[in-house]
Amino acid sequence: MYESSQKRVIFSLLTAAVCFFIFLQSAAGQPEKRIISSCPSATEIIFALGLGKDLAGVSDFCRFPPEVKTKTNIGGNFDPDFEVIAALNPTDAVILKTDAKLRAFFKKTGVPCLETRFDSLSDTCESILMIGSHFGATEKAKALVKNIKTGLAKIAAKKKNLRKKRVLLVISRDIDRLQNIWVAGGKSFLGEIMRICGGENIFENLGPAYAQVGQEEILVRDPEVIIEVMATEKVPDQNRVLALWSRLGTVRAIKDGKIFIINDRFMTIPGPRIPEIAKVFMNCLYD
Repeated sequence: MYESSQKRVIFSLLTAAVCFFIFLQSAAGQPEKRIISSCPSATEIIFALGLGKDLAGVSDFCRFPPEVKTKTNIGGNFDPDFEVIAALNPTDAVILKTDAKLRAFFKKTGVPCLETRFDSLSDTCESILMIGSHFGATEKAKALVKNIKTGLAKIAAKKKNLRKKRVLLVISRDIDRLQNIWVAGGKSFLGEIMRICGGENIFENLGPAYAQVGQEEILVRDPEVIIEVMATEKVPDQNRVLALWSRLGTVRAIKDGKIFIINDRFMTIPGPRIPEIAKVFMNCLYD
């Protein structure tokens, strides 16, 4: 009986060793991924899907999550450093559909290239699913999309009994004057989020997602809330900004002091943190 027991133990150990060896062989057979990401949205998604370890290079504008600082900088969308990219020997690339230079480079070098879009919320969700499918993280991608939609649904439920407010959503302008004012329209992802939050975008019916408008158009539409979304390195002087807007003194938002300056890059990046953007808008509208 003792010998029989010993044989069973030895057999179990040998079986375990063989299984572990097979596992190591399988893992060794998986080619190492070296992904290039050319935009912040794609980079955040790649990390959110647990693929950050496979990310080799990122663009100038990729700042989140903090681990991105350990990745090689490949330059900007308009001035990518092709020598650096080539040296990274990438196996895959995730770029924007508008990245013509990078598309041509990866096509020439034979590197599989995913072309993503983040113009709208549906674009963003589709790009998440595409990235997840390509890198074998389909279920994680589905869960991420579900999380975004659930977060937005909760926000939408909160505003059901709240009165809609007319909102001006500014994304860019001259630093020291109210000129060259660019706003987000209803077709932009920011415009979509604002609509979900119960804001009535005064430029909802703009043709393009973003457009330049004049002071007169703002005066006529008379917003109740003005939200400026900035993404600058230098924190703007709140009093100086308020003084600039005070020149449009007849506007309801200015009379009521409902001007919000949000200087945070994540507000301009459609991706996993979309529900957080919605929360910021809700605070501006109703708190």
